Amino acid sequence: MALMALFLHAQIPAFPGAEGFGSATPGGRGGQIIKVTNTNASGPGSLRQALENTPGKRIIIFETGGEIDLQGNNIEISEPFVTIAGQTAPGDGIMIKNGIIRIITHDVIVRGLRFRHSHFQRPGEHFFNNVYGGINITSDSAYNIIIDHCSFAWNVAAGAGVLQGAHDVTFSWCIFGQGLHCNLHFEGCHSKGLVLHQTAGGNLSAHHNIFISNDARNPNLQSPHNEVINNYIYNCGARPMHTYLLPGRTANVIGNVFEPGPDSYNSMSNPDLKALLVEYSINPQTNDTGTAPASVYVFENICPDRPVILSNNPAEEWLIVDDYTNVKPPLSPPPSGQAQSLTPFNLTGVTVTSTTDLRDVLFDSCGAGAIVPYRDSVDYRLLQSAIDNSGKIVDCIEGDDIIIEGIAQGGDFNYIQLDPRATTESGTYQGRLITIVSGPGIGDTVMIIGYHGPSKTAYVQPGWSTPPTSASVYHIIIDCSNNAGGWPAPLNSGTPPTDTDNDGMPDSWEISYGTDPLVADHNGDIDGDGYTNIEAYINHFFNCAVISGCQPPQALWATRITPVSARLNWDSVPSVTTYLIRGRALDNPLWTYLQTPGTQTFKDVYGLYNNKQYIWQVRAVCGAGDTSDWSEPDTFATGCYAPDSHWASPVLSDAARLNWTRISGAVGYEIRGQKLEGNWVQLLIQGNTNTSKDVYGLTPGSIYRWRVRSWCDINGVVKSVYTSLDTFITPANLSSGMENYREPAAGSRVAVYPNPAENDITFEIFPYKNEKKTLTIYNATGQIIKTLQTDENVITIDTKDFAEGLYFYQVRFPNDINLSGQGRFVVQ
Repeated sequence: MALMALFLHAQIPAFPGAEGFGSATPGGRGGQIIKVTNTNASGPGSLRQALENTPGKRIIIFETGGEIDLQGNNIEISEPFVTIAGQTAPGDGIMIKNGIIRIITHDVIVRGLRFRHSHFQRPGEHFFNNVYGGINITSDSAYNIIIDHCSFAWNVAAGAGVLQGAHDVTFSWCIFGQGLHCNLHFEGCHSKGLVLHQTAGGNLSAHHNIFISNDARNPNLQSPHNEVINNYIYNCGARPMHTYLLPGRTANVIGNVFEPGPDSYNSMSNPDLKALLVEYSINPQTNDTGTAPASVYVFENICPDRPVILSNNPAEEWLIVDDYTNVKPPLSPPPSGQAQSLTPFNLTGVTVTSTTDLRDVLFDSCGAGAIVPYRDSVDYRLLQSAIDNSGKIVDCIEGDDIIIEGIAQGGDFNYIQLDPRATTESGTYQGRLITIVSGPGIGDTVMIIGYHGPSKTAYVQPGWSTPPTSASVYHIIIDCSNNAGGWPAPLNSGTPPTDTDNDGMPDSWEISYGTDPLVADHNGDIDGDGYTNIEAYINHFFNCAVISGCQPPQALWATRITPVSARLNWDSVPSVTTYLIRGRALDNPLWTYLQTPGTQTFKDVYGLYNNKQYIWQVRAVCGAGDTSDWSEPDTFATGCYAPDSHWASPVLSDAARLNWTRISGAVGYEIRGQKLEGNWVQLLIQGNTNTSKDVYGLTPGSIYRWRVRSWCDINGVVKSVYTSLDTFITPANLSSGMENYREPAAGSRVAVYPNPAENDITFEIFPYKNEKKTLTIYNATGQIIKTLQTDENVITIDTKDFAEGLYFYQVRFPNDINLSGQGRFVVQ
């Protein structure tokens, strides 16, 4: 039994949920606990000390948050079996800037770190030589490595890279954002995401990562075997993913989503906005090396050329691919789709998320990136730029120009020989301004239009007014007007929890978990699951329902629903600091995210579409960054619009016509009316073409009230609010011919002013007719209180003897069949 348990424990992944080729590593399991107690670049208590100067198995715990500024001096991990638990840092977490971690050994786990490499220059440096920043895995001895829930941004070249013979490596649940483009890279403009670039080794996994506003390589695939599954790519400038199909190489590209952004549409290198560039370096059909042809399996990927999955036939699957050939004679270019495999290669069993849910899952506060204790402002801005489609590929972090100073080695009117420290690569300085700051030519500023790396000769335009000499000092200027907006605010270092026995586990955790806070039992396994006690502690940070028991609201309901807005309500949660809300229309797969101020248990949402059904959820954020799961969803439907106006005309002694304006999208209307103090009656009018209703059997001399609302579905689930009440009165003493009147004569109307009236009221009758006409005024009960016959077209009546209240009038010409006008006015 003990042997069987040992065997089973040997098979457990690096941590619960670890997947991909590097996920079997134990990391530092069973080793010593090393605590990082300061953010110094080196020395006792530093991260460098823990990684470079401590041999043997080890798990790295952080007792401080903050920024570790490496000042261009990279950290190298050469001793195997190490776990870096960045998620344990108190305060605002850990950020590593101005340097990288280079891994040249095996069995390494890195979680919960932020890498903000930047364009840091050491004194005298003329170009950036720290390629593939953040994390650089570069050795034939590097394998069984997993990088999980980390965040990479502002790196020159790429966020991270795998080179040489490294193999069995996974990047999972990470964010790669805004690689610096036209900066200090020795090849020129070079904003990249993740480089899986080694020429040997193989078995590299990139799954459930977010790539935002990197020009290209999101990721690129040059390994003998890659699996790229469920990555979300937004606003790449050139190519989202790029694979070089050398002979014998294979790749699985499954369930990835590419959404274009502003820089994607501006790119001339990917005009069709494909998701994957397949570059043939040799004809995979002819294949003159004797090895198996290169091949790629693509399945259920999304891009503008394939926005939805209609079927899984090979031709549709290949719509995401742009074939590109680098084949040279005598070989001929392969036909499109030649390298497509119809079956996958050597899958590791990564759990595949539906493409319709992918962005939501990755953007979730328990999704990708360094999410503990929460995403920093850099990641938040990146994700928000994808939500509102405002992504931007940038050249620099902040706005101050970068200056490269050197001593010229001579020159002529149209060129300058640069400092011996300049790069030999031809693309580095092209397109940059160069100015002479001292010596011959001082004050001259020109542009480098070409650069010959081997001779370090820069050709300029327009030419120098005075040729530079070896006594000339120059500045090459990197324009940083296109920048990310600057560094985030300094990170709070926080206060570490009490750890009496110094075993890396806080006393409070040990008490709740059942271990002894006075005994260093970090390498025990109290629950027998194969993970040591310290691993149980460091892994719990990535469980949304963390140890505080933060729970979501149990009841959700929507109120104050209009065609364009609603109030979302939920019950309160103990110990909450704020709430997160997400919602979407049922016919839109993308969620919109909101947050409440403080502990408020409602959120007013605006800008909704009328006549739509919406779904929404709430999650609680409790103390110490703990976040609940999402609540059960609630749904509501916005109303449609009510008619803009409604009126009764004509009104007879026993009948009336009720009229209203048509509403676009309505399928019917519902009328609700009553005789004053009588019972309400409801009428349903089907169809949008009927905007009036004749009602009969009315009582002469009576007051009636009515209102109308729109139905926007045939079942009456989605309908507008009612209009305001309209009132009309059926006349009591009209002539016997009144029932023949139907409506005012065409083109006629009566203007009544002022309305309301105080001392007198004027009736102006159009069109003017110089003949007798009758004006009849009724009170609210239908009694005639004044009748006037006149030839005048403008009639003014003294109202001082009228009681305050509502009155009705009718105008008719004796020889007209129809009424000329009718309406109501108020005396006050």
